[in-house]
Amino acid sequence: MNYQLLGENIQRVRKFRGMNQQELADAIGINMQSLSKIERGVNFPTFDTLEKITSALGVTPNELLSGEWKNTSHMEQEILKFLECEERLNVELAHGQHDNDFDSDEEWKEYELKKLREYIMGYIGSEEDRESLSSVPGIEGFEDLKGIE
Repeated sequence: MNYQLLGENIQRVRKFRGMNQQELADAIGINMQSLSKIERGVNFPTFDTLEKITSALGVTPNELLSGEWKNTSHMEQEILKFLECEERLNVELAHGQHDNDFDSDEEWKEYELKKLREYIMGYIGSEEDRESLSSVPGIEGFEDLKGIE
């Protein structure tokens, strides 16, 4: 078993659910240092702790161990894909591996945010979907999606 992969998956789902380490640690009844060691792959959780983690995060053990979990809406999968691409792009930008025509990082970020909003609005058809997206944890800055056309 790859402890580090499990820890990364726990951390990824925890962050996606909008929880910090302390909140998850409290929910499963362990201290934050123990959770930190699990997320870093230093320690492997006991079966009881793993069961509590999956319950608190709303995933099955198989989903958590494989790193592929079922999302509660079709939009969450698209958001996850976008966030993974953005993470890769940020690494490329940090290492100077991505060429672009922008004069500053701030200008690039504004453009990226504009394109993200356009993409999401093009993808979302109904007002109900827009409202549900604005309440998804982890997508700060999109609370105003209902008003974007």
